[in-house]
Amino acid sequence: MQYCKSMGRGEDIASRKAGYADWYDVSVGSRDYHIFFQLYRQKTLRIGMYIYRPEDFTRLESKMAEIESAYGSSLDWYSSREKSVAKRILHSIDANVHNVEHFPQHFKWLVGQFDKLIAALRQVDNLEYSKTDYKDTLRKGFRAFLDERCPEYAPATKDTLATDAFYIDKRPELFDFTFQEVLSSGSIPEAYREILELDFTERGLGDPRNNASGYIKALGLLLEYLEGEDNQPINGNNGDDSSKNKAEVAYSISRQVHDGTIGRTEGKEEIARITGMNPNSAADFISAFLAMMAGNAYKRAQSEFNTRYLVDNIRVDYGEAAYHTAIKACAEHASYYAALGRGRLAYVERIVEEAKNKI
Repeated sequence: MQYCKSMGRGEDIASRKAGYADWYDVSVGSRDYHIFFQLYRQKTLRIGMYIYRPEDFTRLESKMAEIESAYGSSLDWYSSREKSVAKRILHSIDANVHNVEHFPQHFKWLVGQFDKLIAALRQVDNLEYSKTDYKDTLRKGFRAFLDERCPEYAPATKDTLATDAFYIDKRPELFDFTFQEVLSSGSIPEAYREILELDFTERGLGDPRNNASGYIKALGLLLEYLEGEDNQPINGNNGDDSSKNKAEVAYSISRQVHDGTIGRTEGKEEIARITGMNPNSAADFISAFLAMMAGNAYKRAQSEFNTRYLVDNIRVDYGEAAYHTAIKACAEHASYYAALGRGRLAYVERIVEEAKNKI
């Protein structure tokens, strides 16, 4: 990540926080696929495409010759498991991936092949991809949103909210999660807990308890803005329904976990690989689904979109009794959150109330 940032690639390739896995995913503005880097078994350096649906792979496969010609190298199209819905297209080279002296040439190769692959996909598959600093656009749009959403606030207060909403993004070294992950997963209560638990005094930042509520309020408003119909999602996709796509995949895989077809760990990893969702967020989604099916409180908050998607689709797939069991879980989750003394989850309470009115 430091290499990419030093090369001016901090807003596209290095926009996510690196984890401990042997791969790193990069969103490229497509709802059909993303690009990933991988260190494979200590001796292979790899760049690849992860294609979410068979029909999208078939489309790309039909353009194989054109893509490889534009890319400048042959690609491995058929290494994915036979029964896997998602498919991979790979370019691998032999390399001593853990030799520190070779890191600069490894990094240069990965970034260079990334740019070649992007250029090929633009040419052959009409990929729309931009290195534009979407956060700057996002900040401006959010500040304008605050003028409409909070007309009773003084301009200085709205300026502060617009700044506080990006606090986690400005100080990523302090957190175990990224700005994008908080917003995409709706894990604002978890962000609140992390902010409070950090030892700000030792870091010279003062006592966070006077400020955490402001940060979380700002994040909540930013999430509300992002969930608006005409606003750009955090991953930079242009007005598509990426939240719906992620929820569809996560819900489908959560059902398989519930049915015992796959385990939790496999489900979490599959959601993360297909959607680009943070693995912890994927695990939280699965936990919320299982809790709703059992009628138990879940501990990690989901966004309003995800919560509605879960209860509505449980109703369609499992019937009225299961729906009301899911609503019971939502009610218990809202009570659990309120008991923490951090305010209320108004949107969850609203969903529960709406369900009562439908009876």
